[in-house]
Amino acid sequence: MFVRTISLLVILCWFVLRSQAQSPNARFTFLTTNQGLSQNNVTCILRDRKGFMWFGTRDGLNKFDGYTFTVYRNDPVKPTSLSNSYVHALVEDKQGRLWIGTDNGGLSLFDPVSETFINYTHTPGRPSSLAHNKVVAIAQDTSGNLWVGTGGGGLDRFDIRQKIFTHFVHQPGQTGSLSHNEVSSVLIDRRGIVWVGTLGGGLNRLDPSTSTFTHFVHNPQNAHSLSQNRVTACLEDSRGRFWVATEGGLNLLDRQQGVFTHYLQETHQLSLNDVKALAEDNNHTIWIGTQNGGINLLHADGTFSYYAYQVDSNWGLNSGSIYSLYRDPLGTMWIGTFSGGVNKLDTNPLKFNLYQRSLGNTHKLTNNNILTVLLDQRGDLWLGTDGGGINRLRKGQSVFKAYQDTGPLAASNSANFVLTMYEDRQKRIWTGHYKGGLRLYNPVRDSFEPKGNFSPLSISTILEARSGMMWLGTYEEGLIRYDPATGSVVRYQSHPTQAGQLTYHTITSLWEDRLGNIWVGTDGSGINVFHPDRNQFTQFKQESHRVTTLSNNQVNCLFESTTGQLWIGTNSGLNRYDARTQTFTAYGQNQGLPNAVIQAILEDGRGRLWLSTNNGLSRFDPRTGYFRHYDARDGLQDSPFNQKACYKSLKGALFFGGQRGLNWFHPDSIQDNPVIPPVYLTDFQLFNRSVQVGDSLSVLTRPIGDTRQITLSYQQSVLSFQFTALNYTLSEKNQYAYKLDGFDHHWIQAGTQRTATYTNLDPGDYVFRVIASNNDGVWNRRGTYVHLHIRPPFWKTGWFTGLVSLLLAGSLSWLYRFRMKRIHATQIALQDQLIQQSLQATQQNETQRILQQSLNREKELNQLKSQFVSTVSHEFRTPLTGISTSVELIQHYLRHVPDNLVPPAIGRHLQAIIRKVQSLDELIGDTLTISKLEAGKVEVHWEDTDLVAFCEAMMEVTLGERADGRRVDLNVEGTPVRIKVDKKLLGHILLNLLGNAFKFSTRNPSLRISFEEHQVALLVRDEGIGIPADQLDQLFGKFFRARNATAYQGTGLGLVICQDYTYLMGGRLEVVSEEGMGSSFTLTLPKSVPDQEPKGDWQARNSVE
Repeated sequence: MFVRTISLLVILCWFVLRSQAQSPNARFTFLTTNQGLSQNNVTCILRDRKGFMWFGTRDGLNKFDGYTFTVYRNDPVKPTSLSNSYVHALVEDKQGRLWIGTDNGGLSLFDPVSETFINYTHTPGRPSSLAHNKVVAIAQDTSGNLWVGTGGGGLDRFDIRQKIFTHFVHQPGQTGSLSHNEVSSVLIDRRGIVWVGTLGGGLNRLDPSTSTFTHFVHNPQNAHSLSQNRVTACLEDSRGRFWVATEGGLNLLDRQQGVFTHYLQETHQLSLNDVKALAEDNNHTIWIGTQNGGINLLHADGTFSYYAYQVDSNWGLNSGSIYSLYRDPLGTMWIGTFSGGVNKLDTNPLKFNLYQRSLGNTHKLTNNNILTVLLDQRGDLWLGTDGGGINRLRKGQSVFKAYQDTGPLAASNSANFVLTMYEDRQKRIWTGHYKGGLRLYNPVRDSFEPKGNFSPLSISTILEARSGMMWLGTYEEGLIRYDPATGSVVRYQSHPTQAGQLTYHTITSLWEDRLGNIWVGTDGSGINVFHPDRNQFTQFKQESHRVTTLSNNQVNCLFESTTGQLWIGTNSGLNRYDARTQTFTAYGQNQGLPNAVIQAILEDGRGRLWLSTNNGLSRFDPRTGYFRHYDARDGLQDSPFNQKACYKSLKGALFFGGQRGLNWFHPDSIQDNPVIPPVYLTDFQLFNRSVQVGDSLSVLTRPIGDTRQITLSYQQSVLSFQFTALNYTLSEKNQYAYKLDGFDHHWIQAGTQRTATYTNLDPGDYVFRVIASNNDGVWNRRGTYVHLHIRPPFWKTGWFTGLVSLLLAGSLSWLYRFRMKRIHATQIALQDQLIQQSLQATQQNETQRILQQSLNREKELNQLKSQFVSTVSHEFRTPLTGISTSVELIQHYLRHVPDNLVPPAIGRHLQAIIRKVQSLDELIGDTLTISKLEAGKVEVHWEDTDLVAFCEAMMEVTLGERADGRRVDLNVEGTPVRIKVDKKLLGHILLNLLGNAFKFSTRNPSLRISFEEHQVALLVRDEGIGIPADQLDQLFGKFFRARNATAYQGTGLGLVICQDYTYLMGGRLEVVSEEGMGSSFTLTLPKSVPDQEPKGDWQARNSVE
């Protein structure tokens, strides 16, 4: 037991040491059930000639387009489905057909047109059928035959044209037969020789002339025999070498000598001897997949490196058991695992390197939050962290040394919180700390020592001026000038209200211009510029009304390019300073920045600026104004970068620190993906439902990716296309553009969206086109397309138009003949009428004379009627005035008589007399008004009027003081304007309407004045008794009284007069009423005076009367 434990520990230690030999820049990505893979045990992998990826699993066959999976499984009730969901093998033949080996379903052929399967299975009693239903290996020879390895039935040769299987099986006692019926792999080498690996019988080579096998098996007595008889995979590499994987190690076969060279765990070459899969990458490295031992890499120079299962890594291999390995034509390595789905390693290296503290922490980085970066003149890398002190990586080493306090109070020790690092011209290294002042590195003691009396200030930035003075920016007390030779200090504190003084206490960055002025970036007051010759500050701040000022007062960094241009990073984008005009030009998200917070700026050797932001890095070319963005998918840390945490080495390498580590790279080493991706349509939808080939009402006869013509009915009005670019390197960054010829005038830039939807297209012919780029913007300009024909409704078709034209022509011909007959008959009738009319002419002249006399007589009668009404009204009003005066005198006398001597009935009778007199006087007045209207004697006097003021004055004078305290609620809508009205007529109308509103309701009536585009509407509304619906059409008749209004005083002429006055002013009067709910009268007047005097409705009534 002790020996076994020691052995395990030795193996573990060896494995850990080997795992450290992995490339630090290797980053795997994963496809698992979380992304849609049907099952995480991936047994085989293939890329077809179109570019789609296929994955065989224990639960279905998966087709992958870079975004989504299409899964094919066995359906027991569908004989054309996959024969079994457990897939062992995949191969694409020379005709581009996909063959699938399944666990207990035999061999399946995929039909891409119908997306169904043709299945070949073992049929007992039929010798030409498949030997066994467990198919684990498939290969095709130069003649087009398939060689099928089965798990129990030996090897089959399948003649695809004749559909005949020929069997090669193990026959005990016959040395030339297959050594074992459990076949695990089949390989046909470049000379056309068939090699068969078995699980128990070693390796077999088929002699095609004799159909016999030569066996290569393990011989314990022969050190150069096969290492183990359970062969799992075979590989012929690009150099012609033949590799055999077994459960007992890797073997290299010398096919001329028949001897094997072993690569074993015992010789410290393999991580484990149980090898499951083999592949070769573009660098001629042999990939060796093991059971529980990860991937072993045998490089062309004979050295090994390893990709081990990394449980603590987001980017390392996620499973140690490798079941399949595949290199696609682009060089990307695809790894099928036991429980981790598909792991993928792109052929293009990551663009950015990353130092990051992880669980293993092989670099010994103390903290991932990098606040400041320095690469000194000796080539040592210094990192200041947020709580982890200072980390130093000496040139040529791979492990950091930490300068930090690790004691009990380390969490609060200011030495562990490093805000800035600076190397002066004397190669001295200065550090600024959060609430820890200034420190200087002592190389003799290899430690940092406090300088000056600055604690507990936070030193955020350091600058050595050309004069040798040190300028220190602080969080709390503004700017400090420090003389390191004498130790003298001059402090410039914030005095925002004083001219020429520093305006903010928190300093973020410092820069010295060529005149010796010190530029000071602040965290809230823009830029302050200190002029040493004047000992004063001037400022540049954001002014919201001026676009040429600083874009934001939160300044994060100041940077001078090699051309002398000053660039400023703010919380609202990048700013370029124009020294001649003292103005700023801002570049923000509208100009292409993915994030507006610019934390740090560096310049590469080509004059391009690299900007660290809260969302990755952006590369900016000042000459073109073009931004290129990089994020975590390109190898950057997946967190914001930190303020001024950057540095450029003498050789041009750039360093950027962030909250999760340090990224570094050389801009010239960044390689873009050059591969132009093929573009395919992957889905077609009608009314948001995918159209499937074979559906009863499907418009597709083959998959949408192979379709070039679609015909739709005009009723199929909502259609969508989905498309993909088959680029698997950061496919989520692929870009798309599409256009529907005949509808779209320009290309639609869809970004990363892969769907286009169109609705209600007119009948006709269209062409849908889509183009795409890979993750680095390399476009496939040819793309793909499909013709779209939308059938019109039958009434818009040519045959229907022709039929209608014929019918119309026939109808017109018939109508013409019919009309000519009618004209002829009419001519005859007209001749008869002329004779009769000549006889009647005399009679008509006499009749006209009589009518004219009648009209003159009617005019005389109307004048007499008006005179009669005027005379009678005058005669009635004279006695009424006398009666009214007498009643007032009686009331006056009674007020001086004691109340006990005056019977109460006298007062009531006097009030009744007054009411009757008022009613009769109102009737007489209305009658006179009607008479004037009928005689046309009412003239309109137009006046320019402030309608709102007029209504307010009218209500104040006439309706303002009521005994019951009620008033009119006035509301105004729209913009008031002056209009021309007759004030007298309008006042009469409003007083009548409002008087009725008070009369028939107990609540406040309302008047709403609405100023519209061409008219003004005055709405009078009450909540009174309303008007019966069956009497609304009689409302404007003379002397009309609604049946529910008989208890109220009135003449029945008021609304008639109101309506006629309204017509005189060119308006209209309308009513809406509901009995018991109230009434609304709307008076609508034009804003401009009518061209002609309107005809009053009284003229129509006079003609009737």
